[in-house]
Amino acid sequence: MSSSWGCYVNIRQTHRLNNYGIRHLTGGPAMPRYPMPRRFACMLASAWIAAEALCFTYGMSLAGHVLGWSLVATASVPVITGFCVPSFIYGLIFGKPQGVAANAAS
Repeated sequence: MSSSWGCYVNIRQTHRLNNYGIRHLTGGPAMPRYPMPRRFACMLASAWIAAEALCFTYGMSLAGHVLGWSLVATASVPVITGFCVPSFIYGLIFGKPQGVAANAAS
């Protein structure tokens, strides 16, 4: 549910709680908006989870397990290495977002 919500909005409700409440109490910085590569990643995760659920619904448990464990592996890559596979795919399809090119140059 949260991954499908994340592909439509550019800021999460928990970020709003932080931006309009908690950060003022702690003196912390505002949390940034969700850029398009992150929303694209959420869309891919939603489609992947839906395909996995359909596999299990229609009795294709091997395909469901393969999809499930490959999603776990793909989600582990950015945690371990900092490299986001869906954002990389976004960059190949649509090019780098404007802010990324400016940040890379500095």
